[in-house]
Amino acid sequence: MSELSQAKRVRETALGVKVTKTAAVDNNTGIDLFTVTGENLITLMYGIVTGVSDATVETIALNEKASSVIIAAATTVTSDAVGEVYLVVGDGTVILNGTGNVPHLKTAYGLAASNHSHWIMDGQDGLIIELTATDGGDATLAIKWTILYVPLEVGSSIVAA
Repeated sequence: MSELSQAKRVRETALGVKVTKTAAVDNNTGIDLFTVTGENLITLMYGIVTGVSDATVETIALNEKASSVIIAAATTVTSDAVGEVYLVVGDGTVILNGTGNVPHLKTAYGLAASNHSHWIMDGQDGLIIELTATDGGDATLAIKWTILYVPLEVGSSIVAA
């Protein structure tokens, strides 16, 4: 057995199936990141900056598209560098990486007041996790989003949109 397949099996056992999507952030537009079908337990969701942000003030938020249910509150991401990490803490009232926290280069953690939490999405009608951007018109910011999940019923899945 190769190290790669062993690492994948350990990750899938501990955190679930991994899906990624890289998205360029455009001003005032919604970007479909992931399509959720059936009941799924999201164990982890995070983003890593892959395209440097310009100095324009920009905010991003994550939500369920059809009902506008907030997954992560609007977070300012002005001048964030390649390698900065955004952690979804599992509380829609909290910004990425937790209230009072800021994104850091190559590491992410929630503060004690905003611990990371799993959440369930029931995508019977095919829910979409959407990124929305406002304000700055930052055409250079790109983020690689990763979601890890455990399907809770037969046929459940999450795929890149």
